[in-house]
Amino acid sequence: MCRPWRACATICPPSKGRGMDRLPPEVTASLTGALVCSLGASELRRAFSVASAALLAETEMVDAELTSRLSGPVRELAGQS
Repeated sequence: MCRPWRACATICPPSKGRGMDRLPPEVTASLTGALVCSLGASELRRAFSVASAALLAETEMVDAELTSRLSGPVRELAGQS
């Protein structure tokens, strides 16, 4: 069973996530896969890959030029090359 709050509770102070539970589903749906279910290396890599893709998608909506500059390094960090 995935319990992302356990992993998050070990590294995130509660004050940093206030209000995130009130975001509409259309905002949070693309990030569901970024929830960490365990602290194993493969799970962390998987979640980071999803979060990285979401970061690039959000950046694309605001600044396509910035996205093109960040895309390579972010994908490389996430192991998506």
